[in-house]
Amino acid sequence: MNLDGASYTIPTDRVLAGTQANTILSMTPTENVVITTRINNWDGFSTNYGGTDHTVTAFSGSFTPNSTGIHNFHWTNDDRGLMYIDINNDRVFQAGERIGDYAWIGNGDVNLTADTAYNYIYMAQNFGGAAWLRLEFTPPGGSEVRVDPSDPTQAGMWNVVPEPSSLSLLGLAGLAMLRRRPAI
Repeated sequence: MNLDGASYTIPTDRVLAGTQANTILSMTPTENVVITTRINNWDGFSTNYGGTDHTVTAFSGSFTPNSTGIHNFHWTNDDRGLMYIDINNDRVFQAGERIGDYAWIGNGDVNLTADTAYNYIYMAQNFGGAAWLRLEFTPPGGSEVRVDPSDPTQAGMWNVVPEPSSLSLLGLAGLAMLRRRPAI
């Protein structure tokens, strides 16, 4: 889950990818999904991965804030999560771009500029037993809200990068989501 110093590419067929060994960037996905509604556990997948043990899920894309200032990103998930935002858009996740700790409940603040697209990746890992996830953010001077590309107040903020050509004509925004279940 630690992507400190990891470079990434933006493939057209999956979430962000890279070569850093033993990370979600270098894993082969078992399923890719574009989420266009509220992040609610693993509801966007074709099967219910919430009950599947030993999984890693990644949400990635670009986040374009509506306002300049400190944004707080917050997650709660069973068992752990971690988020990076590429602040300088150099396609490397630096240690200083890690938002919060790799934890069940995590959060962190980052200073962002309005109308600037920032690539991000949020990863959730389930080891065993119950499984759920929730990703939220608080804009400057605002209230905490669940990440939801279909919410009119978040229109244009969460986008797939690059936008799949099959969706471009529909004008959908969303989060690319990858699920990988490692061999046990």
